[in-house]
Amino acid sequence: ALDRERGDTWGVVADHVNIAAALLEDGRPAEALRTLRDVTDDSRRLSDPDLSVALIEIFAVTFAALDDATRAARLLGAATAMRERLELPIDPPDAALLEKGIAPARDRGDAARWAADVSAGRSLGVDEALAEAVREPLTAPR
Repeated sequence: ALDRERGDTWGVVADHVNIAAALLEDGRPAEALRTLRDVTDDSRRLSDPDLSVALIEIFAVTFAALDDATRAARLLGAATAMRERLELPIDPPDAALLEKGIAPARDRGDAARWAADVSAGRSLGVDEALAEAVREPLTAPR
């Protein structure tokens, strides 16, 4: 609310990323998804690479929690490729959160399909990855 009152769009997006992470920790992925989707357009307008990657990563974890492994893998691939291109390392606590959230979706499915989906996601740019994150309907669980 404070960031919104101050007109700090960057702060609002960052707040929502953190709120979504807390919602995921609390087992509320549908609410996390709504929280992230609420700020996706603002994030696009900001064009902040670090914030965009963080948003895409938390979307990936959210889709993993929603049993949408295809979208989780594609968004993970997109974020990983962006980090590599930008030479933007992930902080250890964020890496641990990402691994914890992604592991169940990655480990319960077909390893070859997961790898193919991650690879396909590597070609997505920020706008394409965010468009995939907000498109409806959710893909069928696999």
